[in-house]
Amino acid sequence: MKKWIALYQGEGKDFLANGFQIKPPALTCDTFRFAARQERTVCFAAYESPSGARALVLANATGKPQRVTGEWQGRPLDITLPPHDIRLVK
Repeated sequence: MKKWIALYQGEGKDFLANGFQIKPPALTCDTFRFAARQERTVCFAAYESPSGARALVLANATGKPQRVTGEWQGRPLDITLPPHDIRLVK
């Protein structure tokens, strides 16, 4: 929770507090079974700031490192998030 608050009030503020959510890219990560359905091990959402800049927020929802792959803004994306980590990708 502290990492989320720091991101929201710091580097991600222009996207999370002042921007708006946009369609996220198609990313690939592992899944796990929860409440009779499959869930992603990494939650993600994309945002656009008032200036038009875009950012992706990735959050590892597990106690193990998790890899996320795909493409973001025309560039390949391959990130391994530590357990319970959150990251802003511009």
